[in-house]
Order: sequence, then structure tokens, then C-alpha cells
Amino acid sequence: MVAGSPNDTRFLAPEISHSKGVPGGVVVLFPRIIPSAIAAENQAYGQQVQQKMKQLVEKALPGRPIDVRPSPERVCPKAGCDAMSIGVLFTRQNNSCVAVALVNAPGVSTTKLVPWGGEVTLKADPIQFRDPPENFVTIKDYANCDQLVTEMGKADSFVEAALRAAAGPATGSPSAAAPAAPAAGAVTAKPSGK
Repeated sequence: MVAGSPNDTRFLAPEISHSKGVPGGVVVLFPRIIPSAIAAENQAYGQQVQQKMKQLVEKALPGRPIDVRPSPERVCPKAGCDAMSIGVLFTRQNNSCVAVALVNAPGVSTTKLVPWGGEVTLKADPIQFRDPPENFVTIKDYANCDQLVTEMGKADSFVEAALRAAAGPATGSPSAAAPAAPAAGAVTAKPSGK
């Protein structure tokens, strides 16, 4: 290992993933809890959301190696991960929560933002690799934190489509067309039944 090279992990900040995953796999990052002042008190919500991410990856990309990163590892290194990655932008006010999926193809790639819990408007999608996603999200309505994982389930199909698109075809299996993701203008995640 060359000091200072993209593979030098000795001096990574705590929030940087200390694993790049494996090609063809998925790195499930710990949620990006903002503002950082509420991160410690929301670890339990972060773990629930991360478990939901892992389950969705297993469903959308069966058989792919999954590397679940511990708190506070919430972003790939500057050179990107070898695997594709999924994270979540999470925020909370009292018992009101919002979750936005953050999906990246392997390497240095744009980040696809997918509203996943609560109602948001996106200022841009996708965004540049490692840009702070909170700068591109406007919250319109929150979901009840106690029902967040259930609410997230209503938008699972959009997150699954983004995962499949970022992962590309699995080696050795026939490639299937990924379901269409919502158009850039369709940026709200509020379920139609609400």
C-alpha cells in the first residue's frame, strides 16, 4: 500500500467506510443522520433503517455479497467503493422522520436520490458523488417515526429499481431490464392513499 493512495485506509475519518466491498457486491452504509447533533440519540432508528436497507438489497439483488457497515460509516472513500453502495439520508424532529435512499454505482458515480419515507422535493437528482444530499432535499411532510419502516415499504419498488440500475446485470445471469425509476420531475414520496 502506498501512503496517501486511494487504497490507504489508515487515516480515514470515522464516517468513511473502511471497506470498499467487492466487485458485484453491495455496501450497505449506516444512515447519514442530520443534523449531526442528533446522530447519537437516533442510533436505534439508524439501525432499523439500515436493517430495512439490507432486506431490500437481499430482495432486489439476490445472491450478491452484502457488506453492512457499522455506525458511523456512512459514505464511500473519495475513490469510491468497489461495490455499489446504498445509504439513507435520515432526519427527525420529535416523532416525525424523513428518509431518502442514496444509491451509487461502483466507483466515483453520481448519487441517485430516492424519496423513501415522508414527502420531499428534490432540488437535483442525481447529484455529484459525495455531495451532501441534505443540500438537495426540501422536506414537505414527515412520516411518523414509529411507522417509518412501514411507510418506507410503500416506496420500496422505486428503491429496488435504483439498486438494480446501479448494480448492472449479475455475472452469469441473463440481464433483465430494470423497472423504470420515477422521472426526475416525480420527486414526491407521499403515498397516493394519504
